[in-house]
Amino acid sequence: MPCINYPPLSRRQMKLQIVSNTVGQVFGKLPEILQETGDWALQYAELGQVGQFLLQECDADVAVLLLDTDYFLDVYADAGARARQDELAGQIRTFRASNATRLLVSNLVLPPHALHFHQADTDAARIAVMEINAAIAHLAADVPDVAVLDLFGVALEMGSSQFYRTKNKFVFQSPYSPAAVAKIMQLVLDRVRQYQQPRKKVCVLDADNTLWGGVLGEDGPDGIKVDRNYPGIVHAIFQRQLRQLKDSGVLLALVTKNNADDIAELFERRRMPLALSDFASVKANWDRKSVSIAQIADDLNLGLSSFVFIDDSPFEIEEVRSTLPEVQCVQFDANSFLTGAGVLAAIPGLQALRITAEDRDKSAQYRAEQSRQAARTGFQSLEDYIASLDILVTCAVNDAKHLDRIAQLVNKTNQFNLTCERLSENDVHGLMRRGTVFDFHVRDKFGDMGIVGVLILVDGEIVNFLLSCRVLGRRVEDKILAMVARHPAAAHGLRARYRPGSKNMQVATLYDRLGFVPGSARADGGKDYRLERAVDDPAYISFAYADTKESST
Repeated sequence: MPCINYPPLSRRQMKLQIVSNTVGQVFGKLPEILQETGDWALQYAELGQVGQFLLQECDADVAVLLLDTDYFLDVYADAGARARQDELAGQIRTFRASNATRLLVSNLVLPPHALHFHQADTDAARIAVMEINAAIAHLAADVPDVAVLDLFGVALEMGSSQFYRTKNKFVFQSPYSPAAVAKIMQLVLDRVRQYQQPRKKVCVLDADNTLWGGVLGEDGPDGIKVDRNYPGIVHAIFQRQLRQLKDSGVLLALVTKNNADDIAELFERRRMPLALSDFASVKANWDRKSVSIAQIADDLNLGLSSFVFIDDSPFEIEEVRSTLPEVQCVQFDANSFLTGAGVLAAIPGLQALRITAEDRDKSAQYRAEQSRQAARTGFQSLEDYIASLDILVTCAVNDAKHLDRIAQLVNKTNQFNLTCERLSENDVHGLMRRGTVFDFHVRDKFGDMGIVGVLILVDGEIVNFLLSCRVLGRRVEDKILAMVARHPAAAHGLRARYRPGSKNMQVATLYDRLGFVPGSARADGGKDYRLERAVDDPAYISFAYADTKESST
């Protein structure tokens, strides 16, 4: 397998390539929009060269494969459709193994002209399209840095007759209507932004006329509307969506101008999709909502830029927006189904290309953290408190099964990040072949925190070391560096680097504190280090290697 030079995704000029078997250069103002929103350059591959593109080297950061049914089915759903599906999957796997380019692969929509005279043929074509779409979804879930571009969803929303232009397909090789092109363009932009920007971490909800219809203080627990009838059904659907959002890793918080006892009574008396325990934080008081949101940010130790605030009141929206400009504010409208039940889907910052196990456990992890903080008050010594936690760090080495979580941490961790270099899943996979990628899973007596740390070692140098903020202050970093220094990959000595970022000043002296010797200062404020003595090893933290008998306590 060739050695790949994996460039960081933070480089200035980004390239987006469109590859299609059916669509010419139809994206209108997309080049200008890309330049304005992210300094992207757009380029097109030659029409109909999908297979050839996937078998060659590519220097684009993201490539979009726009496919239609002709790529698989020709006219009828014959036996060759499955073979072409398997061939494409193999080509995509080969491409991902030898290129750092991320792929967006469109799923299929059965066009009007594909319907047949015989119902059995029509049914067979529809079944084939659904099977191919399922295969594309499974491929995206299985292969690093492959995601689905959901054209099927766009066509479902618009209607097939509004999505396609059959004449244009055969005359101009452009099968989509102008309205469909605009929606596909927006979908591409949303996916590109998901690669560039971290996902929001907290969704803060108003209660009255948002989570439910009516005003609790006036209508009482039995009078609020969350049911099967309109408009209560809009609120019921919204709550179910919020439950799914929470299960995907976004924390929910409740900020309401109500009495706390009234809120507790409502959740006890009314069965609703959401329970009070689904919220990581609840602020029921008469303070300005901006004050409550700022308190939640402090409680959760999260930046306000990772917050979304949803409220039905224009007054409350403006109060929070003007006071906390970092918070994204969205108005809820229960009188409109699209802007009510459709509000979450319209917020790109809440979408995710892939959900990790750590994402799904996020709410439980924050509840466990609250228990840790409560227990802290019973100890006079920080060392005694840390020792009481029974911390176990489990280390995996070059484990490709953890690629998605490793890449997620590398791209969203800012405070405890020694270099702030951003890497894709495929970048990390390449570093596993060239060096040693450690990932660290932490648990204690209060719960499982999941994979919370990454250290990348290449030729005896720590080129990246980062930890999630939820394990800071417990000497986990000391234990990790003490153990890595003893690993065979560091047998000939250990070097390290610090590179300043906008938010990582708290780790500027980490290596100095742990006994690394600094070299001359760099012009950018960074430093290079070498280790000349053993790192102090906190014995009260246990350490084990995954799937091996090697361990230390």
